[in-house]
Formats: sequence, C-alpha cells, structure tokens
Amino acid sequence: MERSDADAATEMRDVGERDNAGASVSQGSALLAAARVVGNAGFFVAVLVITRALSESGRGQFAFATTSAQVLAVVAGVGVTQATIVLVAQLPDRRGELLTNALLFNGLNALVISAVFGGVLVLAGQASPRGLGGLGLPLLVTGTWAAAVAGAGNAFLIGVRRWRAQALASAAAPWLYALLLIAVATQTPLTVRLSFLLWDVYYIVWAAALLGPAIRLQRPGRPSVGLLRRSLGFGVRAWAGSLSQLLNYRADQLLMGFLTTEAALAVYVVAVNASEVLLILPQAASTALLPVLARSRGENRTDRTLRLFRVLSLMTLVGMICFAAAGPLLIPVVFGMRYQASVTPFLWLVAGTLGFVATSVFAPALFAISAPGIASIAQVAALAVDIGLDLVLIPRLGPTGAAIGSTAAFYTGGLIALRGYRRRVPFSYRALLPRWGDLATARTAAAYLTRSVGRRPSEAAGDSGRG
Repeated sequence: MERSDADAATEMRDVGERDNAGASVSQGSALLAAARVVGNAGFFVAVLVITRALSESGRGQFAFATTSAQVLAVVAGVGVTQATIVLVAQLPDRRGELLTNALLFNGLNALVISAVFGGVLVLAGQASPRGLGGLGLPLLVTGTWAAAVAGAGNAFLIGVRRWRAQALASAAAPWLYALLLIAVATQTPLTVRLSFLLWDVYYIVWAAALLGPAIRLQRPGRPSVGLLRRSLGFGVRAWAGSLSQLLNYRADQLLMGFLTTEAALAVYVVAVNASEVLLILPQAASTALLPVLARSRGENRTDRTLRLFRVLSLMTLVGMICFAAAGPLLIPVVFGMRYQASVTPFLWLVAGTLGFVATSVFAPALFAISAPGIASIAQVAALAVDIGLDLVLIPRLGPTGAAIGSTAAFYTGGLIALRGYRRRVPFSYRALLPRWGDLATARTAAAYLTRSVGRRPSEAAGDSGRG
C-alpha cells in the first residue's frame, strides 16, 4: 500500500506539472533569463577586469585555454548530459541512478580527455597558441572536470525543473568570479596563468552550487549500466549536435588562435562578449522548454513550440535594433579605444541572433519528439558552414570574417532545425508569423523578466513555485 500511495503522489504531481506547463515555461524562462542577466553582469565585470589587466596577447591565450576546457567538457559527456535532461523528466523513479551515472561518466571522461588534449598541446610546442603550454596541464584538467560535473548537475536540475536552485547558482557564481579577480588584482598583477586558476575556482564553485540542491532533492543511487546504455543510445544521437552547437559558439575563437594573432582574437572576444547578451533570453527559454515538451503530447506541444518561437522572435528583434544602435557607441567607452575594431564584428554577430532563436526553440522540440538526430544534423551543418567560412574569411578579414561565419552558421542551423521539425510535425509557415496575441505575451514576459531582475535572486527564484 505504501508503494501505491507513492505512485499516486507521483502521478498527481506529474499531472499538475502538465496542467501548469504553459505557466512553467514562461515563468521558468523569465526566471532563468533574469538569473543570467544578473550572472552575466558579474561575468561582464570579470571580463572587463581581465581585458584591462592582460595584454591583447594574454587575453587571446586566456580565451583559447578556457574555450578549450569548455569544449572538452562537452566532448566528455558524449550526449549523456542531454539524455539526462529528458530521462530525468520521463523517469522520476530512477532519478538517483541517472544523477550518479551522469556525474561519474562526465567526470571520469573529462579527466581522461583533458589530460590527453593537454599532453598533445605540450608536445606540439610552437604548433599550439603561444604560451598555452605555460598554463599548466593541471589547470586545464581541473577546469575541464569542473565544467563537465557542472554540466551533469545542471542537466539534472533542468530535468526536474528546479528553476530556483539553478537561478541562484547561475546568478551568484559569476559574481564570485568577478570579486575574486578584483581582490587578486588589487594585490598582485594578473597573469594568464593566475586568471585561468581563478576561472577553475569559479567553475568548481558553480559545480558545487548546482550539485548541492540536486543531491538534497535526490539522493544519488547506484550506477546503472542499463540506464547508461539507454542514455548513450539517446545521447550519442544528440552529442554531435550538442558539441557542434558549442563549437558554433567557440570554433571561430579556436581557429583564430591558430590562424591569426592573439591581439585579433582579443578584439573578436570583446565583440562576442558584448553580443552574447542578446542570446540570454533564447537560451533560458530553450532550457525551460525541453523538460516541459518532453512531458507534453500532440497539438498542445506543437502550439506551445510555435507560440514560443513567435514571442522570442519579437522580443529578440527589438533587442537587435537597440544593440545595433547602442553598441558602436558603448564598446569603445566600456572596453577602451583599442577595441574600436570590435564594433564591426559585433554588428555582424547581432545580425545572426534570429537564427539562434530558431535553433533554441526547434532543437529542444526535436529532442522532445525523440528526434535528436535531426537536431544534430542542423548543428553539424551549421558547424560545417562556420568552419568553412572561417578558414576562408579569417585570414582575409580577421575578426569580421569570424563574425560573418558565425552569423551564417546560426541561420543555417536554425533553418534546418525548423524544417526538420516541420517534416515531423506538419504546420503552416504562416504559424511562424507574429499575431496580435503574441504582442501581449511578449509584453507580459518582458514585465515578468523586469520584475525578476529587479529583485534579489532568491526572491525571483521563489516565483517559480514548481519542481
């Protein structure tokens, strides 16, 4: 009888979540976006400290090292991270085993892969970006491991829709990073190696902030080989897309580390940091959307997906216009006149944001209908376009060439994901065009986002009210 009572409770909870899914997506999106606004503000302060403390060459080395760690962490996951989000939402009785599997698999793979990569860089010597070997293999391995573990904890919280815990971690960790940098910079000159060490500390703290509430919510279970096989079966199809998606954000920086100077890379990194603010809301909506769609069915799921695309497109278009107008004036003021050259690539990156919106909505929608392979095709195609254009344009146009490649990649991935979803779930292209009701939804979402940003993180997080 005790078992049946627990089953009934679980069923009632799941029904309640389905009934409130629309509110959960909108509130969860706004909450996560608000947390990322707060967190990105802290990260912006950190970037500003590093940009002004390091030389252009040092800034380029630091960007290459941290980007490498982030990419290696995704490589280590082999799609298990993405599978965990879906399976945690669909298999509530096996969440403990899924959490343990993700932590062990991501963590151990990260240690091995980063050690091999770091060893190759050391052996490459002058073939690698100048000075990277001096950063130290332990720093690279530690940073990659922390990023991989943070990814596992983050995936679990997404799957169980614990927006409050995720929002607090996302808002607080970057500010700790910024405060650490400021405290150290006031005592001793920042070096590339020291900056990377503090970046490692930032990721370790972030991982702990995500894992704490995950473990309090669900005690880790025994590792399950059967569940791991199931996760890999789903995840391998998604992994190529997830890795390609990250590389679409960072491949241009990695290639610039080899194809051009560290100074040019620093110029491009500033353009990327400034333009990525526009990606916060689509990223947050994508995060909130996947576990909800994984539980939704039929026309309800399709209507929810299309409505979100229309509302995000409207809000993003307004943001693009504002950024295009203000960016050229603010970038030299905020980062210094030596980064005036960042303005042109910044404008190109802003132009690609609508393509990113399409990917952010239709890729998780494909995951939810068990078609991660199509989402992966979209991301792999985008990466191919990005790398191909980068190889041609970076030697000729430098940072602007990299920005053009990224913008083309965003639209390539977005269009393929959209068409792939439409082939699986037919709908009229007219359903993508904004409606009057979408304007009201956009205003409501903007107001909720504004209220969330204006509150303390804990207060804003408390609005979610659901797991």
